[in-house]
Amino acid sequence: MPNTVTVRIARPEPHPAPAPAPAPAAPTVHVTIGRVEVRALPAAQVTRPRPATLSLEQFLAQQGSRGKR
Repeated sequence: MPNTVTVRIARPEPHPAPAPAPAPAAPTVHVTIGRVEVRALPAAQVTRPRPATLSLEQFLAQQGSRGKR
């Protein structure tokens, strides 16, 4: 039996494109707050309606009616 030789021509395989170099990482920034100042405003005062002002005659009449009890 004769020896048979098969000839194959090697074709160059396309190489995958090299992966792009990763972008350098952004630098880490550390921020520190030295002091935080918080101020509270005082609560608003509730204003009560002032009682009606008595005239002198009304006052004297009121005082006179108290004495008659």
